[in-house]
Formats: sequence, structure tokens, C-alpha cells
Amino acid sequence: MFPLLRGDRDYVLVAPIDTYRGEGIYLLGNGVGEDLYRVSSALDGKRGLRLSRENERYQEHVVSIEQFESGVLAIVVADIKVRDERFLREVA
Repeated sequence: MFPLLRGDRDYVLVAPIDTYRGEGIYLLGNGVGEDLYRVSSALDGKRGLRLSRENERYQEHVVSIEQFESGVLAIVVADIKVRDERFLREVA
């Protein structure tokens, strides 16, 4: 989710779910690994969901709700942005 979240410096708090709960940022698994996606309703008149990432290198995907629910692991409820790594190391 770079630039919104910096890989090894920022953190998210997630709540486990197994269904679509409205627009938001979700943790999805694809059998190979997990990643965060911004999820919104597809606007093309079809019953589907648009999956995107903050990084422009990745293309958007539209999937059915059934496909989404087969891979959804959690929804992001909070993000934590590290402001000063020196102090983070002290509490770790």
C-alpha cells in the first residue's frame, strides 16, 4: 500500500472477517501470500468489487463478491504510522 503505508515502518490493525463489509482496505490472501487492497463497488453496472492498490504500478481488478469472499482475511480498522524509528526500536 505504498505510499499510504511504508512496508517495514507502518502497521495496520485488522479485524478478521469473511464477507464484504463495505468500502475500505482489506487483507486478501491468494494462496501464495497476503496483501492489502482498497475495495469499492464496481461502477460498471455489474455486481462486483473494484480492487486497487495505492501504488500506481499495479492495475485495478474487478472481481465478483463471491471471488472476493473466497480470499478475504480481514478488514483494516486502523493504521499506525511510525514517526520516529529510534523510539520504536526502544519499545520493541
